[in-house]
Amino acid sequence: MQDNSAAKAYEKRLEDECQYRISISDLVGFLDWEWDIVNDHITSEQRFSRTVGGSIPAFEGSRSTFMQFIHPEDLPVYKKKLAEYLEKGEGKYEQIVRMMIGPDKRYFWVMLYATIIERDGLGKPTKMIGCTRNIDKNMRTETYLRTTLEESISRCDLLMADIERSEGARKSMFKNSPHICIMFDSAFEVIDCNPAALNFFGFANLDDFRHDFVDLVASAIPNRNRKGELSHSLSYRLETAIHEGATEFETELFIKNEYIPISVIIKKVEHTGSFALMVYIVDLRKSYEIRAALQM
Repeated sequence: MQDNSAAKAYEKRLEDECQYRISISDLVGFLDWEWDIVNDHITSEQRFSRTVGGSIPAFEGSRSTFMQFIHPEDLPVYKKKLAEYLEKGEGKYEQIVRMMIGPDKRYFWVMLYATIIERDGLGKPTKMIGCTRNIDKNMRTETYLRTTLEESISRCDLLMADIERSEGARKSMFKNSPHICIMFDSAFEVIDCNPAALNFFGFANLDDFRHDFVDLVASAIPNRNRKGELSHSLSYRLETAIHEGATEFETELFIKNEYIPISVIIKKVEHTGSFALMVYIVDLRKSYEIRAALQM
């Protein structure tokens, strides 16, 4: 009677590997490449070009050839992280790099996922499988939002510097700035605000703002933020700025039956022999709308 144990074992191994590939595919989109580490040979499937949105054909070659597609600025980190993963030989390999795709040689942000599937008798990795996932849209969205926030902070710094230079400049900037600006004295009483603040919080004039603003904000701050953490009061934030010189954070306010995400900067400045607290607020709704639209 013929012994088919070897053939069955081989079939079982192929079935297990196939199932594993399906699991990886379900997890991250699909499988696209395999690396024979011993012979330094990488093969990828035609669908690789479709996932990253380019038009390159199925890839086959050494890792050195594969690395030619990676942005030069990302290569050192790519090599280091991959070497550390192979040395450790545990878990899953994940890394974000830019890869050159298509005849126009454009770089796309991609996420590389991989895992070791074979080892030698000493446990050293001999084969890896992995896939490449397009995250270019998400990365560019985050870059845009980060740049927008940095520009807002830069404008705030210019505003604060002008405020510190002269009272006349302060009034001029208050009047003309499209962003929300509020000034408190050392007792946390409102000294002044600009038209953008009046409009955002729904006040007709400065006197009403001075009288009702603190109570309005106290009722507008949710008990917990989007992360489920307890929210801090306005007085806590102002006290933090007094002790640290400045503070910045993101939060949200419930105003006019709407939760509005905002970015806030509070800075302690000199004022008439004492100090004042400048509060600068950026409405983040437009940024959130852009992020949602780009991720659709």
